[in-house]
Amino acid sequence: MELKVYRKGIVVIPREIRDELKIREGSRLEVSVKDGAIILRPKLTLLDAFSVDDRVKGLETLRLIHERRKDEGED
Repeated sequence: MELKVYRKGIVVIPREIRDELKIREGSRLEVSVKDGAIILRPKLTLLDAFSVDDRVKGLETLRLIHERRKDEGED
C-alpha cells in the first residue's frame, strides 16, 4: 500500500486499517523507526482498555483491579 505525505508530514491512514485497529479521531499513536521503517502503534488508553475516559475514574478502576488481583492471590 502506498500513502502520500502531505505538508508538515501528515499522512492519512486508510479507513480499513483505522477500523481494524480502532483508531479514531483523537487516538494517540506511538511512532518509532526500526530497520529503516516507520512503525505506528496505537497507544492504549484507559478508554480503550476499560471504557473509562476520566482520569480520576480511571485511577479508581485500576485501584479496584489491583485490589481484586491481590484478593485472588490470597486463596
